[in-house]
Amino acid sequence: MSGAGLVSAGHPLLGASVQLAQGEGTLLTGRLSLESHEWLADHTVAGRVVVPGTGLLEMALRAADEVGCAAVRELTLQNQMIVPDQGALHLQVRVGVPAEASGERRITVHSRAEHAPDDLAWTLHAEGLLGAAPDPERPTTGTAAPGGLGLWPPADAEEAELDGLYDGLAAGGLFYGPLFRGVRKVWRRGAEVFAEVALDPGAGTTGVFGLHPALFDSALHATGFGSFVADPTVGWLPFSWQDVVLTGRGATTLRVRLAPAGPNTMTLELADGEGRPVATVGSLALRPLAASGIDRSGAEDAHFRVEWTALKDLSASRPGEGHAAVHWCAGPEALRELMVDEAPLPATVAVLCTSPAGEHEAGAEPDLVRERAGRLLGAVQQWLADERTTGTRLVVVTANAVGGPELPEARGSRVSLDLAGAALWGLMRSAQSENPGRFTLVDLGDAVSGPDGDPDGALPAALLAAAVAADEPQVAVRGRTVWAPRLVRAAPQSGAGVPPWGPDSCVLVTGGTGALGALVARHLVHQHGVRELLLLSRRGPEAPGAEELRAELTSAGARVTVLACDVGDRAALAALLTAHPVTAVVHTAGALDDGVFTALTPERLGTVFAPKADAALHLDELTRHHELTAFVLFSSAAGVFGNPGQAGYAAANAVLDALAERRRAQGLPAASLAWGLWETETGMVGGLGSEHRRRLGRGGATALSAEDGLALLDLALLDPALLDPAGETVLPALSLPMRLDLAPVRAAAAENGCPALLRALVRTPSRRAAAPSGVSGGTAPQDPALVQRLAEAPADQGGRVVLDAVTTQVRAVLGHPAAYEIDPGRGFLDLGFDSLTAVELRNRLTALSGLRLPATLVFDHPTPGALAAHVAEELRRSTPTPARRLLAELKSLESAFPGIPEDDSDRDQVTRQLQALLSRWAGIPVPRQPGAGTGAAAETPAEQELDLDSASAQELFDLLDNELGTS
Repeated sequence: MSGAGLVSAGHPLLGASVQLAQGEGTLLTGRLSLESHEWLADHTVAGRVVVPGTGLLEMALRAADEVGCAAVRELTLQNQMIVPDQGALHLQVRVGVPAEASGERRITVHSRAEHAPDDLAWTLHAEGLLGAAPDPERPTTGTAAPGGLGLWPPADAEEAELDGLYDGLAAGGLFYGPLFRGVRKVWRRGAEVFAEVALDPGAGTTGVFGLHPALFDSALHATGFGSFVADPTVGWLPFSWQDVVLTGRGATTLRVRLAPAGPNTMTLELADGEGRPVATVGSLALRPLAASGIDRSGAEDAHFRVEWTALKDLSASRPGEGHAAVHWCAGPEALRELMVDEAPLPATVAVLCTSPAGEHEAGAEPDLVRERAGRLLGAVQQWLADERTTGTRLVVVTANAVGGPELPEARGSRVSLDLAGAALWGLMRSAQSENPGRFTLVDLGDAVSGPDGDPDGALPAALLAAAVAADEPQVAVRGRTVWAPRLVRAAPQSGAGVPPWGPDSCVLVTGGTGALGALVARHLVHQHGVRELLLLSRRGPEAPGAEELRAELTSAGARVTVLACDVGDRAALAALLTAHPVTAVVHTAGALDDGVFTALTPERLGTVFAPKADAALHLDELTRHHELTAFVLFSSAAGVFGNPGQAGYAAANAVLDALAERRRAQGLPAASLAWGLWETETGMVGGLGSEHRRRLGRGGATALSAEDGLALLDLALLDPALLDPAGETVLPALSLPMRLDLAPVRAAAAENGCPALLRALVRTPSRRAAAPSGVSGGTAPQDPALVQRLAEAPADQGGRVVLDAVTTQVRAVLGHPAAYEIDPGRGFLDLGFDSLTAVELRNRLTALSGLRLPATLVFDHPTPGALAAHVAEELRRSTPTPARRLLAELKSLESAFPGIPEDDSDRDQVTRQLQALLSRWAGIPVPRQPGAGTGAAAETPAEQELDLDSASAQELFDLLDNELGTS
């Protein structure tokens, strides 16, 4: 250890210490697990093994001793330290350098799971100050405290009965095993409480602790015998220690004096069994269990959010500069009209999808959202059915459809998000997943009406062209900057907030008898003490398990009303809310109607929208006068990721996410939790098929247990930031509670690149993916993997190489191991393919080959052998000859011409360069420049017919067309 610069800390909780470089302080480290610290299992809070607050204080006292400080002047507990059932925690206790004026040192206590990802932040559990003892005259070891605990039992004190002490603590959520059940006797004297506590003999040696956490924690159990806390029926835990001085070590029994020092606050004096001083606590503030951050640690690695990252400043961009021209369609109908014309399509087509100006009637917003989603759905389906579009990128342009605290408008004005535009983003995210490389989403914010000072409101073409060229599937342009969304781990909370509900709350839960609704209802009653619930579902009391749920929660002391209500029906919901005022809303209702994008209809969209998006919009409108403390929307990660086969579901959930952001911008409480997979096997979540779950697993999604899901619910809602919606800073209302295994993502990224949304989590070498045939790129891409394999294989083995590639991808899509034999002559339907797996196979082969392949691929070529033969033939046809490569480069060159103004000083140099290239191609002598040598080639008829020095741009292109045969 010393060879690594570490010194043994000689402590059961902290194993080593090290002096930090450049005089930045001292670091103590440790490792905790139930295997190495079995005694911690006797301290259980709300069902989780938790390091007691006295344990965190013990670490601080050891750190103080390490740096020569006599006291813990202050230690505030932030997040409870949950000990995992399996594995271990790594600990870090950091002590800073002494402050110049006071000499006090800052201390922090952090932990992280032993095998946590490198990008997972450490959780802060406690922070405070170390320094000198507050009273230099304090008694020292070996002497009794004058007038203190030397006389025992205390004079004039009345002994109290201990019966039911630990049953009462358990009822409040605090469960203690034998080691922590140390209270032996208790006395009262006025407002003071005295206790005698002893450490169970099973604790083993205690000399290595300053004061064993189990013994010290037992001393606090006497709190319930006095008037120290506001409500003794709930569990209370340490929150903030002040002026703690340890004067004796290794005690196994304690005499304790507790005296009130303010609301929920006390002072403590501790002596050993002989009355010798052990410790004093100047002040200890307590807080109720519900506000103590329980059930959060251990779930933080599954807590994500979307962060917008600035990619590019477009301040210097000029219209057309370096970018292909964009053909504009004023809306989905104009896009349909464009496709009626049989002329070739341009390389980039943009369709403007913005909200019409003006106010809408109350309750009309759900219809407007669905109508706009249906219009774009039909136009994009027509686009996908047209073979001419395979070489054209469609850009869907919205205005203020997305938001986030990083985007500039969130820092000042309260921009109202376009919820219909958000639905289009969800819809098109799924279209992107099913058809990679064919669509781009661009949100131009207020730039849609034109740049500042533009009198005619012309769309800023340079901004759009540059955004499309950003090599991102989704971007937002604000001002002159392009932003892209990235999934990041949510930062650990800076402090513990107060939950938005409690005994006085009346909470409405939609989908209240379903799998997730019932979990939430139980959690609100059992963990948060909610005493009134209104549970809504389509079948109400007739739903399976509804009566059992009501009886369970009623027996726990709650008043539970279960009603049948179609929450997508505004009138029915309005009548219900008039009869049952509520103080908080949790919207878990929803429905699935999955299918590939091309198979969706407006009616199928309506099936998904009604219980999810429509209901959320109705709840938003109808509860605005209820003074809610919480408005919680159960959304889905499908809306952020755009799951293939779930375009309607993604669109509906994207509406919820935007609604939450809009409410927060308006100063109203709101949180949207875009859940990943749950382990539950019933309800909407359990309705996902095994193949769908396998597909999501290949993308890194793993299932959340009910315990972790509820912990993440608390984690999101206990964030103090969410409790101040009217604050100056607009904070994110959207979070993504989900388990994400990045290993398969990294493995796939090594070959096919990383999904843009995950680029902040998965670091891969920068590479440019090959563009499918017919799509031009800005730089020459590397050949697709299958093309490279064919180039390296013997000519007579090309067919086998392609067949092996196809069968490998078939195995991957169906979830079979590498050793599984795929019969090349067996039909895809017999192998287990459906429309969604067919799309996935098409996408994999597109990435592998660089070809544009239709979604009907496995139906047009119904066996792996037939498909391999088709892919091989298409590769042969598409492999470019040198002449075709040159034509592609000329096409790219031509697209740059409009960006060069007539008065550009470099225009003459560009002309001379073009003339020189053309001359070399045609065998024409290069026109001699001043100081240059003469060309050797004889003058050709082409040069005789055209004076290259004076040729116009159009004459040069005519000559290129004639010479290359492209006219």
